[in-house]
Amino acid sequence: MSFLDQMAPEHRERFESAAVSVPVARGRHLMRRGEPGGDIFLLRSGALEVVDARSTPEVVLACLEPGTVVGELGFLDDAPRSADVRATTDTVVLRWGREDLRALLSRDPALAADFFETLARIAATRLRDRSASGPRSGASPVASGDASSPSRVVRADAFAVADRAKAGLLQVEAQWGTERSDATAVIPVLARLESDLLELQAAHPELDDALAAASVVTRELHPYLVRSALAALCLRRNGAAAGSGDVLAHVHAGVPGGDGALGRTIDRWLLDRPTLRALRAIRDPIVRLTDASLPPAGTRRVTLLDPGTPAFVGRLAAAIGRPGTVLTVVDPSREQLVAARAAVGDANVRFVPVQDHVVRVGQAPSRVAHDPCDVVVVSGLLEYLPDPVASGVLSFAGRLVGPRGTVLVTAMAPDQDEALVSWLLSWPTIRRSREAFRRVVHAAQLPIRAEPVVEPPGMLFVCGGIL
Repeated sequence: MSFLDQMAPEHRERFESAAVSVPVARGRHLMRRGEPGGDIFLLRSGALEVVDARSTPEVVLACLEPGTVVGELGFLDDAPRSADVRATTDTVVLRWGREDLRALLSRDPALAADFFETLARIAATRLRDRSASGPRSGASPVASGDASSPSRVVRADAFAVADRAKAGLLQVEAQWGTERSDATAVIPVLARLESDLLELQAAHPELDDALAAASVVTRELHPYLVRSALAALCLRRNGAAAGSGDVLAHVHAGVPGGDGALGRTIDRWLLDRPTLRALRAIRDPIVRLTDASLPPAGTRRVTLLDPGTPAFVGRLAAAIGRPGTVLTVVDPSREQLVAARAAVGDANVRFVPVQDHVVRVGQAPSRVAHDPCDVVVVSGLLEYLPDPVASGVLSFAGRLVGPRGTVLVTAMAPDQDEALVSWLLSWPTIRRSREAFRRVVHAAQLPIRAEPVVEPPGMLFVCGGIL
């Protein structure tokens, strides 16, 4: 059924009269991937095809018939076009310019509600046609070439997951601004997305497949995700590590932010994922155990390896500060070290900054300390290092403290939100089971003294040093 046919008759005439008729010759593009979005088109006559031209041969994602609406997501979120659309025969489309249509909808709330609800129905229909049996179905988009190739199956499954989420989000969007508005309506959609991502990850565990699936899902849902302050911080870092700096500061603060009530609701839900709750909760036992592991008097030395946030440095300094305390912080970022020094403030510690990468420092321990430390804290670091490198960092920490000192180590175990954090927030980490992490510690020749219970999936190990 045509997009226009699904609108109420009293709204269709007014909506259609606001369009401009545009001819598109055979072989010409109506839009190209990466171009600014915003305008909406409706195929009046002829035929269009949606093409992903990034692969060879190119993939024809869909063949559109008269009555089909095109470009609606770009209108909703102003995101760049996600694919090429070209005419396969001489074609005529109706075009609604973004600003003119927004003005029309703002003047007529009833028309706006009908328009958004129609978009939601269209999205739901596309989802059913595309992924009736869910992300494990193996259905792939129509393609030029072998439609059963593994890469296309992965992409099809990823598109199915993204489409299901977009359909739900569009339904929430359709109710937005009406008396039925309820930001919490987005939570079941997000919960289903988390479950679908976990299933998608299990279905395609190979690294290349996982990267391809993550790219599709993140790109397709980007306009909705960035309404959340956390997702916006993660996804706009231009390739920098997601789990650092301002991202961790937002996680540790735990205060939802974002674009309006809907953005804050998405942000609150993300901040309440098990992994992010664990990141916040694990700071308290680290501070407590560090303080308890220090001698009551004399010189007291603590070293933080890549501590994550200046706020944590300040919090630890306040807890351990007393005469004779030396706090060394190793971080590759000069800005982070300056901020950490400011966070320490007037705490009664001598602050020693070391600007370098932890792995390099491990090869030159004299840059960090000439005398043995009492405590070395390795928190939020080993999730980014493969086993041999992680063991090397722990071995270095063990040499710093000696046999009488203490090494406090944190890690993250696998959890239901792993795919969501890794893919949706572009925050990939290495998750290890408790037994697997014990092997990393043992390879560093550190004796494990205790494994205090902390908020899962977080893990905390209290280790001794080595000669």
